[in-house]
Amino acid sequence: MAFAAALGISQLLVSLTIVAVGTSLPELATAVIAGLRGNLIGSNIVNIFGVLGVASVATARGVAVSPAAIQFDLPVMLAVAAVCLPIFLYRRAVVRWEGLLLIGYR
Repeated sequence: MAFAAALGISQLLVSLTIVAVGTSLPELATAVIAGLRGNLIGSNIVNIFGVLGVASVATARGVAVSPAAIQFDLPVMLAVAAVCLPIFLYRRAVVRWEGLLLIGYR
């Protein structure tokens, strides 16, 4: 954390990255196996609705989301989903330039 702070990276970004990597690696393995077997609907969708829904119901106030996450992260996620949708629906493959675009290279 001290290294990220020295680089000027926010705690929100560090925590979101750690949580994303920690929760996505098992999902990535599951998605790869499911894709090889022809299952197009992965468990990520179930996790989003199930885990977030259960967490919201289990707490009295629901799940708290910081204003910074709503103002920046949510629009970025929606934009990436909007870019991915036509790629996944029509061609079902991501070419190199699209992959580079999605991971942020120029």
